[in-house]
Amino acid sequence: MTDRKEYIEKLTEQLKDLEDRVQLFQVKAQTLKVDSKENLEKQLAEFRSKKDAAQDKIQDLKNSTESSWKELKSGSDKIWDEMKNTVDEVVSNIK
Repeated sequence: MTDRKEYIEKLTEQLKDLEDRVQLFQVKAQTLKVDSKENLEKQLAEFRSKKDAAQDKIQDLKNSTESSWKELKSGSDKIWDEMKNTVDEVVSNIK
């Protein structure tokens, strides 16, 4: 089982990777038609909201005790999966 510090580092690194991907797609979005652009903006807003929630969870994990972090991990995993799915939707709409 991964310990708390490793888990936090992994989430932080993956969050940075997702943010980098989204930034690239925002540049590509400039060439999209208006309808596609509006849809993309909605998805990016959803990503930002989920990213904020993920950052909050990372902070909660950092502040948690050794015994309570595993409870927080399950909630973090759920938010993380939702955020990755949102990025995947963004990617599929731009390609």
